[in-house]
Amino acid sequence: MAFQTVYTDALHRNGDVACKEDEETYSIIMAPVKFRKPVRGNEWHCTIRAEPDLLHPEPEGDFEAQAYQGNADLANKKHLRPGDRLLMQGTLQHQTIELENGEITSINHFFVTSLEV
Repeated sequence: MAFQTVYTDALHRNGDVACKEDEETYSIIMAPVKFRKPVRGNEWHCTIRAEPDLLHPEPEGDFEAQAYQGNADLANKKHLRPGDRLLMQGTLQHQTIELENGEITSINHFFVTSLEV
């Protein structure tokens, strides 16, 4: 849990965020999906690898896909597993943060608004 604390503290001090809205990407699920039901609303998380194609060459690489509230419920109903391929639509966010030990790390987030298997 120490990493989470360092990450949160560093994010509040000097996080750089760049967003692209209404992105569409073909992806492969890379890790087991996590679905939670906290009090503030449902959450769905997974790690994906975006693969470029002729129509969508930009989003490429590994991303942390996230969906909340109703979108989380819809994503959870798909029962996705590692290796599944799907088309996702949502907001792409690239985040660069400096950790307390001086290292700079980048995290790519994809906030899902819809997906098709």
